[in-house]
Amino acid sequence: MGQKGCAATLAGAAEQGNEGLEEMAAQRRADEEAVRLSGKSDDEVAAELEAAEERFTKASAEFEAATAHRNAMRAVMEQRKRLSGNYTPEEQAASVQRLYDRLNEGRSRR
Repeated sequence: MGQKGCAATLAGAAEQGNEGLEEMAAQRRADEEAVRLSGKSDDEVAAELEAAEERFTKASAEFEAATAHRNAMRAVMEQRKRLSGNYTPEEQAASVQRLYDRLNEGRSRR
């Protein structure tokens, strides 16, 4: 396995480890929240739930807006790369491969 393959494997393992830690932390926060809410009345819990749902709705809208902005910025960068021809060797090779694939697909249809 080359250096890049090894680095990718290590990065993937670290990412999985981080996800596991994040899940454990989220579960612990949920457990702590359950203990905190256990002493409250139904009305107090319902009010907190409503507030949490409002925060979630707002966060979801912000996430969607951020995703749209990110996608627009990616499109702009891709367009600039296309116009300038400033591609990495890997991107250039992938582009050539796509062209060959399209050419071969067209030939096979005849």
